[in-house]
Amino acid sequence: PNDVIVVKPDTSPRAEYAKLAGMLSTMTADGSVIIGTGVNINWSPVGATSLATIAGHPLSVIDVLRALLSSLHDLLVCSEDELTDRYRTHLSTIGRHVRVELPSKEVVTGRAVGVSPDGSLEVVDECAITHRFHAGDVVHLR
Repeated sequence: PNDVIVVKPDTSPRAEYAKLAGMLSTMTADGSVIIGTGVNINWSPVGATSLATIAGHPLSVIDVLRALLSSLHDLLVCSEDELTDRYRTHLSTIGRHVRVELPSKEVVTGRAVGVSPDGSLEVVDECAITHRFHAGDVVHLR
């Protein structure tokens, strides 16, 4: 899951969440990971939201960057168990019906039930088989 979403205050059931930010990562040949992040600060595309919309006023991009870097630093210094717990707590995918589209083009549909200690997403399919995914596109189904 690479989208940062927030609950919309007054919405229909079809649009209960709005995308605030997104994150993509890729591993290089030497094992390093490159992470790219985009945050809607003072503008948002249709169907999404922004920090300014949530705050009710425009925000300084520099102030948002400072806050983001401070938060990332806090994550870097916490223990692996604490980081995993925080991730699980904020993951909106758990309990949802999902479709996982793998790089191999295989597709698995089921209910997201948890996160393994190694960080993989656990999905139980209609045959009660638990699958663990380290990579793939996860789509929330209705």
